[in-house]
This record gives sequence, structure tokens and C-alpha cells, in this order.
Amino acid sequence: MYDVGQTAIFRCYVRGDPEPTVQWSCGSWRPVMSAYRVRQWVDNSDCSHVMELDNTSVADAGEYTVSASNEVGSCTTTALFVVDKYSGPPSPPLSDMYVFILN
Repeated sequence: MYDVGQTAIFRCYVRGDPEPTVQWSCGSWRPVMSAYRVRQWVDNSDCSHVMELDNTSVADAGEYTVSASNEVGSCTTTALFVVDKYSGPPSPPLSDMYVFILN
């Protein structure tokens, strides 16, 4: 659980051959796009795909899904993101999500 105003970090480890395309979405497959509060990148230190959401609000709560696909197949995993109105000590980061596409 995160408090209003905190930064949430979603991290997903994706591997596949050929290299999969990764897409983050929220709710009913609404794509998450990079914007002033949302950043997406590949962390080259561990080859993970990262989505960072700054200044979280209660409206940001919900299911976040990461999908990876290539011509071999596709795979998805989902995390429930909860935002609390109480402003207390910081919460630990969300669990890492793993997606593998094997041929």
C-alpha cells in the first residue's frame, strides 16, 4: 500500500527471443503512456522494464498489467496497486513481476 503523494515503482523482468515488446496498462487494458507523472524505461543494469508513477493519488489505484509479446507468443502479469489517503511512513516497493516468453 502506498500513501497519497508517494512514488510507485513497478518493475518487470522480460526475456524472450526475439526480444518482446512490452506494454503497461491500467484497468480494462487502458495503455499507460509516459507523461509528466509517468516514466517508463529499460534498466540496463538488470534488463528490467520499469514504470514509475510520481505523486500518486487515490485515482491511480487499481490493477496494473504488463504484457510482453513477440511472434512466438505473449504473456501477461498483473499487480494490484492500492493508494491510502493516510500519510505515514513509506511503503516498500511492489514485488517484482516476471514475464518469460520461451520458444
